[in-house]
Amino acid sequence: MKTYNFIDGRSNRMWGGVIILVIGILFLLNNFDIDLPNWLFSWSSILLAAGVIIGAKRNFIAGRWILMVVIGAYFTLSSILGISSSDYFFPFIFIASGLYLILKQPFYTKLNIK
Repeated sequence: MKTYNFIDGRSNRMWGGVIILVIGILFLLNNFDIDLPNWLFSWSSILLAAGVIIGAKRNFIAGRWILMVVIGAYFTLSSILGISSSDYFFPFIFIASGLYLILKQPFYTKLNIK
């Protein structure tokens, strides 16, 4: 039995192709008047998906992808639940910032300084 080892470039190309294929299928279903949720095609959902993809490529090591996911998730959830985002924006920002500061790895541990 043969086993196939994908080189990172080919594997990334495959996942990129799968993502583009799924997006194309969703747009096609939307054109056939199949009822899909409106939030699926919003800018916040695209931002959320892009943040998850970038995070996955970097093994979810702290970076800018977190900001993309937080902003995308916030506005997508407010769109899905139909709540006014202005009432919850600042508390959400403070909670997200606090969690980031708690869960962030200290700089000196990255450099192996004791």
